[in-house]
This record gives sequence, structure tokens and C-alpha cells, in this order.
Amino acid sequence: MKYLLGIDFGGGASKATLIDEMGNIVAESTAEYPTLYPEQGACEQSPDDWIAALCKNTSELLEKSGINPADILCIAVDSATHTFLPCDNNFAPLMNAVHWTDTRSRAEANALRGEKGGEIFKKTFHKPDTIWTLPQLLWLKNNRPEIFSKIGHIFFEKDYIRYFLTGVFCTDYIEAQGSM
Repeated sequence: MKYLLGIDFGGGASKATLIDEMGNIVAESTAEYPTLYPEQGACEQSPDDWIAALCKNTSELLEKSGINPADILCIAVDSATHTFLPCDNNFAPLMNAVHWTDTRSRAEANALRGEKGGEIFKKTFHKPDTIWTLPQLLWLKNNRPEIFSKIGHIFFEKDYIRYFLTGVFCTDYIEAQGSM
């Protein structure tokens, strides 16, 4: 028998489910992790907490099910969109991930809306707001230039997990559109 592994990363926990080829749930696991609020408007998560949750869930599923890991056909990873992680040229995180609910970039979003809002909307179908990556990156540039200057790669949450598992740096259309 072969199996499929689905792992979801949410606002405060990762949930994982192992199913067999017939769609039957074989085992489930949940690993909680904190969301951090280090300053007014800030909302962050540690990528180390994501990896710890991934490892805990995977270990629990294998222990509960007793299956051979080689019998897992594929792994599907998903997460809340637009939580991004700035990394250096070697793919090492430069700071905690900026959660999509972080509002520190309000001034940058307002400025973008006034200066380039129409142009951005035509390309992305989104108005500049604190949820999107571009205003958040501008906030980093304006407020944490020592971090911004070292950014070589930007991961979104599920993309960082995928990179950890496979070594492949990629994203999907939804995340790319939301990055502006």
C-alpha cells in the first residue's frame, strides 16, 4: 500500500494527515507554534518553529501508522498565503517571517496606493495594502535596512517548507500575484 501526506501550516499550528490510496485517513497529527508580536503592528513567526512542527508531525504520523516512509508517494504542503521570509543568498533566514496580518507597512501601502495604485491594480488585481509583500518589503527597506540589504531570496511559508524538503526554490501563481 502507498500513502499520501498532507501538511498544512496555519496561524498557530501545523496539521498533518496521512491517507492511503483509497482515501482513508491512516493517521493525523497537530503541532502548535507561537505567533510573535514583538512590537506594535508586528506579527511574525519563526521558520525554526515551522520546521520543528514539520518534524514533529512527520514523526508522529510514522509512529502512529507504522508505515515505511518509502511508501509515501507524495507530500502536499499548504499554508496561509503571503507570509514571507527574507533570506540571504545562501537561503538562510535573515529574520522571522512577516505574517500576512502584520500591519507595520501601513504608511508604505498608503504611499504606493497614492503613487502607483492604479498601475499595480492593473497588473495584480490588488490594491496596495499591508497584506501584500511589496509594502512589507518597503517597510523593511525603510526601517530595517541592515536586513533589507542582505535579501537574496524571498520565501513564502509553504515554499520554505518545500525548499527544506526538496532543495528546490519555487513558488506558485497565487503567492507571486500577492507579492505585487
